[in-house]
Amino acid sequence: MSPYDTVRIFVFDGQNHYLLSSKKNRDEYFESEKYLCRYDLTAEDLYDLLDKDGKIVVSYPPSNAMSRVKMFPSYGELTGTR
Repeated sequence: MSPYDTVRIFVFDGQNHYLLSSKKNRDEYFESEKYLCRYDLTAEDLYDLLDKDGKIVVSYPPSNAMSRVKMFPSYGELTGTR
């Protein structure tokens, strides 16, 4: 866990990540914020996302269980339920 009150999870396009993983300037890709989605999860969010086995389940696109999680773009934009 993070010493901060929020854990951020970034979702990247796997194809672009694979193509850039061997290049020296791959950090530019991550710093440019060319990610598909960013989740900002609190401890309460993580607790709410536990499955029956006690494992945290985070998905992309976000599941209904993730509707209250702070994310960019928003849940409505990602799921088409604005």
